[in-house]
Amino acid sequence: MQRTMNQTYSFVIILLQCILLVACEEQASVFSTYAKPGGTRSFMEYASNTGPLLLMVQGHAFTERSKDEQDAALARTMGDLVMGRVVRFTTDPGAAPQRTYRTMLVFNVPRDTNANLVCQGEIPDQVAPDKHHFVLAVFCSRGDLLAAARGLIRVQAGVEDAETREVLKGLVGALYVTEK
Repeated sequence: MQRTMNQTYSFVIILLQCILLVACEEQASVFSTYAKPGGTRSFMEYASNTGPLLLMVQGHAFTERSKDEQDAALARTMGDLVMGRVVRFTTDPGAAPQRTYRTMLVFNVPRDTNANLVCQGEIPDQVAPDKHHFVLAVFCSRGDLLAAARGLIRVQAGVEDAETREVLKGLVGALYVTEK
C-alpha cells in the first residue's frame, strides 16, 4: 500500500515537473523530481567508497563524439561535480565494486517517463529532440529509485560545453542530496 502511494505521489510530481519543463523550454534547466526521504548522499558515498560508481548512459545526444567518447566525457564531468568529495564514475559494470548502485542518464525519452520503471530496466524508446535534449537522471539501488531529476540541454550544446556542465551540476546536486 505504501509503495503504491509513493508511486502515485511520484507520478503527480513528475507530471507537474514536466509542465514546468515545457514552460521553461527556452533555457537549459534542471528540476528535481524525487529524492528518498532522509537523503541519498550516504548511499552514493557507500557505493563509491571502494571504487567508481556505475554510470549507465542511454542515448547518443552529443553526436560530435562517438557514443563511447560521449559516455566517458559525461563520467569525467559528473565526477568533477560532486561537492565535497572525490567521486569517480565508470561506464564499465565490471569496474564498479558496488554494481547494485547505479546512476543513469537517459537522453531524449518522453518527458513523462516514469523514473521508477527506468530503475527497473524499462527504458522507453528515444524520441527526436526539438530545441533541447531532455535528460532523465536517476540514482537506483537494486531496481529501487533513490532519486530522480530531469533536465534540458540545448541541442546545439556539446558534451563538454559550459551549458551541459551546468545542467549536469544541477542533476548531480539533485541526485545526491544530504536530506530532503
